[in-house]
Amino acid sequence: MSTLIASAHTSVMREALCDGVHPALVSLGSRASCVDLTFGGGGHSSVLLERGVRVWAIDQDPEAVERGRQKFASELQSGQLVLNHLRMSQAADRLRSENIQVGAVMADLGFSSDQIEDKDRGLSFWAEAPLDMRMDPTRERTARLFLELATEEEMADLFFEWGEESFGRRIARMLVHRREEHGEIPHTSKQLADWIAEVIPRKFSRTRHAATKTFQALRIWVNDELGELDSLLNTVLPLVVERGRVGIISFHSLEDRRVKHAFRALAGWNILTKKPLIPSDSEVESNPRSRSAKLRLIERDAAKGT
Repeated sequence: MSTLIASAHTSVMREALCDGVHPALVSLGSRASCVDLTFGGGGHSSVLLERGVRVWAIDQDPEAVERGRQKFASELQSGQLVLNHLRMSQAADRLRSENIQVGAVMADLGFSSDQIEDKDRGLSFWAEAPLDMRMDPTRERTARLFLELATEEEMADLFFEWGEESFGRRIARMLVHRREEHGEIPHTSKQLADWIAEVIPRKFSRTRHAATKTFQALRIWVNDELGELDSLLNTVLPLVVERGRVGIISFHSLEDRRVKHAFRALAGWNILTKKPLIPSDSEVESNPRSRSAKLRLIERDAAKGT
């Protein structure tokens, strides 16, 4: 088995998420498992494993799964932890086939420090890395593929709708002009970020990099992030047993709106967080990447809804 560099990721709102779902697992007893749909570095799962909870976990990133298998070898051997390389859209079928009693579900929708700092993924503005952005390398589409094939209108729509980038049309026009008039397509994430920074007025990028929203839109497209989230909400939540709980951490408004509206539309569930929980000041200070996190929690009634 290959040896990977240990995870450098700091899980966001660890205690808040685990404390939110743990009461359901206590009341349901040892027969119920917590389903962790975004295992990552194992930060959230490890809290529940330390409390004696059985965890059934997945991650779409095979490197995260391999790290987890090395770090949690004893828990895997004992059967307290099950860990597989799967996407959220594949989870429901596997849960049913393995007859898992789903006592709780948790998901942290952010990408990890390990992924940002992996130069092969192209998620960093500063790295001369391939313009890839895939969390799961088995997916076919990459960010570069989109920039090679998309029309100006398709680019502008993507940047505006999924990046909430008000300069999306300007960025799209620049990219298509370079591609069609000069045969230029950005080869690295840094090159793309630099091109974007050239066309956005500096006063609009003082608090964040000018390419932040465009990178978000491309990453969502490459990894089908909103489609995967919809699968979680539509196919996994119905498997949660009575008195089971669900906790989801989101990081931008597109995700949070989807989660909020889905929770409100569920019959036979109680919303436990009328307003989303957010990280403490001390957590934001120690881990600035947590600053936009929002946690929403729900619990299934004893009488099941649909």
